Amino acid sequence: MSCTATETQIQEREDFYDSPYLAEHYDLFSARFWEPERLDVPIYLEAFKQARKAHDPTSTHPFIVLDVGTGSGRVLSGLVLGACQDAQVDLADDDIEFVGLDVSPHMLSRAAETRPIPRGICTSWVLGSALDLRAIPLLKGGDAVKVDFLVFAAGGIAHLVDAGQTEAFLREVAAVLQPGSGRAFVSFMNAVMDSADEESIDPVKEQQELPSGKFPGIVYRTINASSEIVGKTHIDRRDILVIKKETDGSERVLERNTISTRLASWSPEEFAGMVQATGLEIVDTIKERVETYYALKLRG
Repeated sequence: MSCTATETQIQEREDFYDSPYLAEHYDLFSARFWEPERLDVPIYLEAFKQARKAHDPTSTHPFIVLDVGTGSGRVLSGLVLGACQDAQVDLADDDIEFVGLDVSPHMLSRAAETRPIPRGICTSWVLGSALDLRAIPLLKGGDAVKVDFLVFAAGGIAHLVDAGQTEAFLREVAAVLQPGSGRAFVSFMNAVMDSADEESIDPVKEQQELPSGKFPGIVYRTINASSEIVGKTHIDRRDILVIKKETDGSERVLERNTISTRLASWSPEEFAGMVQATGLEIVDTIKERVETYYALKLRG
């Protein structure tokens, strides 16, 4: 079987989400190797219900749910659908707004295409950064407009690897979170937080293929996967080939993506220190087999 490509057909990328193909690959990979192990949506749903109960009923501003690093919207849509199915939660009011924030337009497009949101539920997919939450259009209505429930799921905070980025994100959370009743949930993968186990980062080291569900004849082939730890940073590398399988049995490479993912590793004590220094406090810690969840509120 031949596998060929011209120079113009091959794309070299370092971003895990920087094409429509990669956005679908991320969902397929997560569904096979990560999501079966995760218990996050039920945890966030219960916390959302508690935050909703604590919301000031006299407020003239909407109850805002913000999913930072929403990706293709798995957690946000899970919250919406879970709340719709829970008799204790009333989403009939027009005072709840769900916002999914991500830096990748391809992931946001996939969220809008693939995540079912019931009619009448106010949901928006917003292009933006975890380091600039105050730039979200919904939050530009003055200091009175705050986030009531925020999540940064799937260990996404660990992607803030450059010096000062984690603290910058936490300062943004402190700036937009509703005083008193507002809650922010962030999670760390247990394998990453203060871990020296290089084998625990990437669940797949051998070559593997995932068939596309969207693009006919397309498969995603991962090769050259490896992991290492440099200082306090986990580095996961892989090549992801987007391959078109032709009817004559030949293969054509449409994209060759060289992906390098860096994840910051903080000990619980280090993270608690950053939280304290940015005007927040940890009010609850939930440790499951795969992830540890921290519930934060404004201090004071």
